[in-house]
Amino acid sequence: AERAVNAALALLAHNQEAEGHGAADLHMRIGIATGPVVVGLPSQLKSRPEDALAVGSNVNLAARLQAMAAPDSLLIDDVTRKLVARSRFEAKSRSRSGIFLGRGTETALAIEAWRKVQAGACHVVSVRGEPGIGKSHFVWQLTDTIASEGFEVIQLQCAPGQANTPFFPLAEAIMEQADVSPGATDEEKTRKLRKLVGSQLDLSSEQLVVLGGLVGSAGNKVAAPMANPVVWRKQAFQILRRFFVEKAAVRPLVLVVEDMHWCDPTSLEFLQSIVSDSAPT
Repeated sequence: AERAVNAALALLAHNQEAEGHGAADLHMRIGIATGPVVVGLPSQLKSRPEDALAVGSNVNLAARLQAMAAPDSLLIDDVTRKLVARSRFEAKSRSRSGIFLGRGTETALAIEAWRKVQAGACHVVSVRGEPGIGKSHFVWQLTDTIASEGFEVIQLQCAPGQANTPFFPLAEAIMEQADVSPGATDEEKTRKLRKLVGSQLDLSSEQLVVLGGLVGSAGNKVAAPMANPVVWRKQAFQILRRFFVEKAAVRPLVLVVEDMHWCDPTSLEFLQSIVSDSAPT
């Protein structure tokens, strides 16, 4: 559901960007409904997959939503909205209400780790458990407990559909730091990224291209021909490391990695490199 919404927002953004560069005045309406559909018979899919059509009530619902949508807009059904609400679109508005009981030992251990961070060390706290037992709630209750001590929290949200997308949670975090909205144009991404790193890092033009490639801005079209993916990846690691180190130099930094079992291998390697290479400062 999230990928469908992201794709729709990107289509709308690119269409508007194309119009701004002299393309035909084309207006789009998009409707998205989530649920089971029937996509042809197995024999049809094997012989002529291009002729297979999806049919069912959800296809009809998506068509009705499309017809109801205003020009240059997206309309989604309630099921899609609820699924998307669990992802990064509403991460900032997660509920922190309620009473949290029975985690005194775990909280004491986490706060002890926090004291070591304040003293200049890099520390890792792993929160494990079955789904639904309150792992995320525990983390946010902890950050609320130490909120008055001055620190910054950056959330890295891993996602099941992006487990093989290199740098996915890191790129999402960078976009959130730069206040880049879903479906933003390449021009807007580039402008906001320059503003973000300009106030924090002194990056060369080539490094800005690499950073743009991480978040899928126009820079990616330039970064791809750099020929050596190993060099590109090394530069990406260096830029991300500098970004987080500079953040931590201003005030203590907490990186919250949500749903780490869905973390892509590249992001996981980067996070491991931070832990293994960091020394007290």
